[in-house]
Amino acid sequence: MDMIKAGGLGLVAVLLALQLKEIKSSYAVYLILGAGLVLSCWIVGRMGVIVGMLEKIESYVPIDTSYLAVILKMLGITFLADLCAALCKDGGYGSVAGQIQMFAKLTILSMSMPILLALVETIGDLV
Repeated sequence: MDMIKAGGLGLVAVLLALQLKEIKSSYAVYLILGAGLVLSCWIVGRMGVIVGMLEKIESYVPIDTSYLAVILKMLGITFLADLCAALCKDGGYGSVAGQIQMFAKLTILSMSMPILLALVETIGDLV
């Protein structure tokens, strides 16, 4: 049901923005930005479900909590970068959007290196 609400909000915002674009294009950008922020708030609310599931996985398997924190940070970076890049593309600044996406990818790669190193060490201990 929430997906229907989110999709409906997005479609209504886009249709209204198309109408406003002919009158004053800056209003259309503000409308899309507002709709994006409302949808982002809904997404952040869903993050609680993901955190709960990760905690449940942690109770079954002994996992270092720092790894789960890194995974959540990566998820947040991905979400934020995607939102910012989409808004930049909507505003007509595709090159800035590409730079945001590249920076996010490199940030996630640098954050994942300790996890990759721990995995390699674990595999080395098993062999």
